[in-house]
Amino acid sequence: MPTVSNTPGSPTNTQDAGDEVYAFNATGAGSITFSVGGTITYLCVGGGGGGAGCGAWENASGGGAGGMLADTFTAVAGTVYSTTVGTGGSAGADNVDAGNGADSVISGSDITTITAIGGGFGGQQSFSAGGDGGSGGGGGGLPGEGTPGQGHDGGAGVLGGGGGASEAGDTDGDGQGGDGANSGILIAATPVPYAGGGGGAVATTGYAGGDGGGGDGDGTGAGNAGSANKGGGGGGGSSTSAGNNGGAGGSGIVVIRFTPEAGGSTIPLIMQQM
Repeated sequence: MPTVSNTPGSPTNTQDAGDEVYAFNATGAGSITFSVGGTITYLCVGGGGGGAGCGAWENASGGGAGGMLADTFTAVAGTVYSTTVGTGGSAGADNVDAGNGADSVISGSDITTITAIGGGFGGQQSFSAGGDGGSGGGGGGLPGEGTPGQGHDGGAGVLGGGGGASEAGDTDGDGQGGDGANSGILIAATPVPYAGGGGGAVATTGYAGGDGGGGDGDGTGAGNAGSANKGGGGGGGSSTSAGNNGGAGGSGIVVIRFTPEAGGSTIPLIMQQM
């Protein structure tokens, strides 16, 4: 059996199609070390950007999704692979910018560091443009830019949707969050979406967040938060009265799927999350 340190927040361990799958869900740092070599397939999603708040009858844009990276590398026996799961960005308020999401990271002495950039915050009418990030925050008259290979730009409208992993904000209509991208890393036969952008809002009308955890905008109050461990952008919040808040961005995730080399064991020496 593996030795687990700092049990609060330790990664979940499941088996699928002969592989061991370790999902680091809690925000913060962790690590994993294997006793044999093999192949690591990974998913790394940054925290989503926060959605905008605004004043009465103003437009509030959705936050951009956290950047999404998925690939493989060769794992060397005994190497410590460190992980960081990024937090979601803070919710915006009237004349107060929302926050960008934090980066999620995988690193090790034998690999190039993998960094999924946190999503950009949603822009607020007459106050701020959308923030740049893994995917860009929507609108405010000027959308945030996404990072090539990780996500897409926010929507250009004054209540633009946040960008998602597979499409820009507003692709499915004004204020709609961009959809995320599917990954079957947890269960190969059942892919699920990650990294959807947040929806925008204007008084009385909220717009849907993108598939993959994007928070819906709300035209009668606070925007909805992006989904935890999906890196979804927060939704914008608006109403007919002043002092509206957006939704916070959803936290990111790091998933490591380990396929041992021929004749090897799947048991890790150490896995921990602090």
